[in-house]
Amino acid sequence: PRVERPPEIYRTRHGLLAAAQLAAQQPRIEAFWREHGVPGSFRGVDQLTIQYLRFRQPQPGPAVVIASGRTEFTDKYQELVYDFWRHGYSVYLHDHRGQGRSDRLLADKPQLGHVERFDDYVQDLHTLVQTETTGHAVRFLVGHSMGGASAMLAVQLGLRTEALVSIAAPSRFLDVLRGFTTMVGLPARARSAFIQEVELAFGMPLKHLDVAHYQMNIPGLVCTPRT
Repeated sequence: PRVERPPEIYRTRHGLLAAAQLAAQQPRIEAFWREHGVPGSFRGVDQLTIQYLRFRQPQPGPAVVIASGRTEFTDKYQELVYDFWRHGYSVYLHDHRGQGRSDRLLADKPQLGHVERFDDYVQDLHTLVQTETTGHAVRFLVGHSMGGASAMLAVQLGLRTEALVSIAAPSRFLDVLRGFTTMVGLPARARSAFIQEVELAFGMPLKHLDVAHYQMNIPGLVCTPRT
């Protein structure tokens, strides 16, 4: 098969780092990460310790809060944090419960990112924004994948930020599950029971996780793959 050569430069009018520049700037980015990243923690749902990093500008100004995806951790976002920083933003990002440096729920399986309810992610994010990012007049929220769903749901439930960007969050999740149960040939009652079990595991109706049905009263950009 033909393999397309990726563009050497990904650039926008805002001057984000180009792909060809990253390799040359990686030592500088890593030094920035060590110098400016200040660790912190707070108590999340059920008193679990949630770890986060903050990168505060010398002068108070706008802040960006990043909510990462499933199995991700803070260090994955070094380049993005550096880009925000050099454009004048303070940045906050945390490790979700069961991920990175945050507490686990299963002591005997520390590598398993277990969570009791999806809403726990949402409440932890709410706590981070409301209690750990004070002093910024303007705050923006950026979420990827599971973090995008958490961010959008948090806004639905009352979290206040000036704007939100959600990238690749779950969309039409309930439709996908229904299609799966039909494909494997489950009868109607079994399909319904299966979906109820999934909702029980998530801790909320699946329609609440479907960004296609969300309505926001703040400026937002939602980028989601078509399913």
